[in-house]
Amino acid sequence: MEDFYSYCKQLGGITEEVMCPSLEFRADKRAILTMINSFGTNLNESFNIGTRQQLFCSFGTLYPEAIDQFQKVNDEYQLEQVLGQYNHWADVFRSAKSTMQQRGKNAVLADCLQDELENMEIELYQLAFEQQSHFGCFYSYVKLKRTGERQIYNWIAECITMKPEKIGHRKKIRYNLFEKADGAHPGGRGINKI
Repeated sequence: MEDFYSYCKQLGGITEEVMCPSLEFRADKRAILTMINSFGTNLNESFNIGTRQQLFCSFGTLYPEAIDQFQKVNDEYQLEQVLGQYNHWADVFRSAKSTMQQRGKNAVLADCLQDELENMEIELYQLAFEQQSHFGCFYSYVKLKRTGERQIYNWIAECITMKPEKIGHRKKIRYNLFEKADGAHPGGRGINKI
């Protein structure tokens, strides 16, 4: 990603104006998610902090100050303290925490934070289409397409794992899916007989 960032800087013009903020956000997102997902794993052990630090990019709004401070971060509270030094990231973290509280006791901060960051990334990609004559729109198009595919896969996975009592009137749903144009079920029964 660092080589691609350097290439976009080298191109200059509108491509640099559009692509560099997107890539910087992506580098910051990657650093934050790496940090929050490393808690409770071997990457959070003192002998592996150097390995964890190598996973971060050498650009972005968190580089170099916050990235250097990440060496001392061992839990969510300390991560919040480091990100709190940056107004933008403090707001993102606060928003993720409020989303976690709204979702209830089974919600996980890492998931809420990832959702918040992905929504912000989608907004950045959408902004790429407001300018003309640059290569950032192609990159944004591909990323938005992948995001759409991932959302469909997540929706399918949720449908598969959903418990039957949460689905509601399962037979009615099944009959509606196979309903013919005349309103009759392919098996010969009308939809009203459910």
